[in-house]
Amino acid sequence: MTSSKPPRTRTGAAEDSGLQTLLALPPGERRDAVAKDVRRRAPQFSAIPAHDLADALDVPEHWRPGSEWSFTRYAPIVSVEEQARYNSPASELIYLIEEAETAERFQQLLKHSEPLDASDDPSFAFLTKGERSRLEEAIAENRWKPMSRTA
Repeated sequence: MTSSKPPRTRTGAAEDSGLQTLLALPPGERRDAVAKDVRRRAPQFSAIPAHDLADALDVPEHWRPGSEWSFTRYAPIVSVEEQARYNSPASELIYLIEEAETAERFQQLLKHSEPLDASDDPSFAFLTKGERSRLEEAIAENRWKPMSRTA
């Protein structure tokens, strides 16, 4: 199995004894050698740069992943209060769970959240445990998007 990749760039690992040791093994034995190295927590192959190691192990498409690859973003779950302290207006956060609430409950949440805009230490104690959980998850999901609503 061979990968279609751009011309190899030098990472400086060509002189690395770990890479040379790995390349000296028959291709069919290289993955087992790396696996043993990992299990023993031996540093012999762990210092090999990722793309050089992938080349040595004949990993396909590691330079340009195919359509089955996707990127994942991780965002920490922060409390609603922490998010509100650093992003204003605090009442805007309630809009992140608007679709999960009944119209009546959403209006109640808006009413409770309005005074928080003037507070230096906002408290969302009026939220139920479920609402708090949904809101904190929505904050994490929307971490990279602007927090304000669009008209």
